[in-house]
Amino acid sequence: MVKSFSIGDVVELNSGGPPMSVCGFKGNHVKCIWFDDHNHIQEQEFDALLLRPAIGLALSSKQIERHSKSEPSSDDDIPF
Repeated sequence: MVKSFSIGDVVELNSGGPPMSVCGFKGNHVKCIWFDDHNHIQEQEFDALLLRPAIGLALSSKQIERHSKSEPSSDDDIPF
């Protein structure tokens, strides 16, 4: 199974861990960046099979665009 990610997607390891941003690709490896517990930026390449989308976290611009096309927006949806 080939997993497909785009630059800017927020992912995490299948086994858990911090949310990471996809910043590049090299073959079947995905280059990710994230902040560690000391607020230092980290960078690492992972095999795409080790990653999954980080559900419930920030969405990339492509994910937002896909979402906005699938659901019409209305001011009537605002609960106030």
